[in-house]
Amino acid sequence: MPPATAPASSGRCEGGDVACYAAQSVHTLLRRYQHWDDGMFGETLPWIEANGIETVCDWAIRLGGPEGSPEVAALWPNITRMLERGANVTQPQYPADHSDSCGTPYCGHYDDQGWWGLAWAKAYELTHDERYLYKAVELFVYLRNNSWDDTTCGGGGNWWSGARTYKNSVTSELFFALAARLHPLWLRHRPVAGAASPRHYELDDRYFLEWALRAWQWIEASELRDSRSGLFRDGLNSSQCGASSGNDDGANATWTYNQGIVLGGIADLFAATGDHSLLRFADELILAVMEHMTVPGDGGGGSILDQEGGEPPHILVEWACGTCGGCAGIAPAGACAEAWDSAMFKGAFMRFLGYLRRTPTLDFARASIYRGFAAANAASCWEHARSSSRVYARAGPPQATMLFGNDWRGPYEAADVATSQIAALGLFASLL
Repeated sequence: MPPATAPASSGRCEGGDVACYAAQSVHTLLRRYQHWDDGMFGETLPWIEANGIETVCDWAIRLGGPEGSPEVAALWPNITRMLERGANVTQPQYPADHSDSCGTPYCGHYDDQGWWGLAWAKAYELTHDERYLYKAVELFVYLRNNSWDDTTCGGGGNWWSGARTYKNSVTSELFFALAARLHPLWLRHRPVAGAASPRHYELDDRYFLEWALRAWQWIEASELRDSRSGLFRDGLNSSQCGASSGNDDGANATWTYNQGIVLGGIADLFAATGDHSLLRFADELILAVMEHMTVPGDGGGGSILDQEGGEPPHILVEWACGTCGGCAGIAPAGACAEAWDSAMFKGAFMRFLGYLRRTPTLDFARASIYRGFAAANAASCWEHARSSSRVYARAGPPQATMLFGNDWRGPYEAADVATSQIAALGLFASLL
């Protein structure tokens, strides 16, 4: 049983107090779902646990870490356990020739390694513990050696798995985002030769930047993005490698996280290069999301119109649920309510949108639009998609937790998994 030493919260937050909303969701995640033996959240999938690590670390960083926030300090034993035990669970096991190891569950499914790489990069940002940076670097090199491919689909991009039959958006975007994120971290903190360091300490100062530029060039020029909607589709079959008709067993489905991951990479690449074309691309993509992947909502305010009486707030939905398999078309609203893993898609989108919004030198008008979009979703989630009563932890002394549903429009639907709590935390923390 985790310590969970933070005082139980009443569940009462003033309207718009996203810091309070975030506190509710992180307390729920760590009190109710954390397994003390491995520090992780065993009711859900490993890639979602990686999202949990990144999201909790981002929340803690935004509040100033354990030294800057009583909330973070109270949960620091849980966070430390999550990182240390999670690192042990995903410890690299090198083959006899000391070649690459993915160091995570599901080796050969390369999107998993991308999620874990970003998780350890964020853990390093929080703790400044170099072992997390080295884990992120090792995972990037693994992806470079095993997932990146120059021979098909325009000479670039990342295979989704070792079967090498499908180049998809999520893996290619994660590779891009991880390269862009590692560039400033490695530039500031890379070890000197001879120091205790990963095998790849010799990587030069521009290594990750050059890979980020290379990955972005392929993404921007590829057929991953649908020319009609402006949205990234799921991927390209090896026989396809371009625009196609039909759903191709899910290849043309559009998921929210496919639109979000790339925003994180754009944020870091813009910070490194100052290339404003990146921001114009992000603007177009976000507007496409708001047009095609949202429904009108009241933003938690009880009125379908926003406070200025303009257009209704845009509430993010996962329209593509149910399209894979039969691929009979777009599923109706609410089709994702029971698909618990899809909740993480929307949470990841909002987390990456938050990274873009925080980019230094981002102009105020852009930042305001992005914040308004996220704030409307946070208000709707808080008002309509949380449990109506406090729920108590399954073991140990009673400590109140607040559960959040998968559909941010509401109503709350019970689901005893950590995924929707991680997603809600990602949404709320993106506004801090």
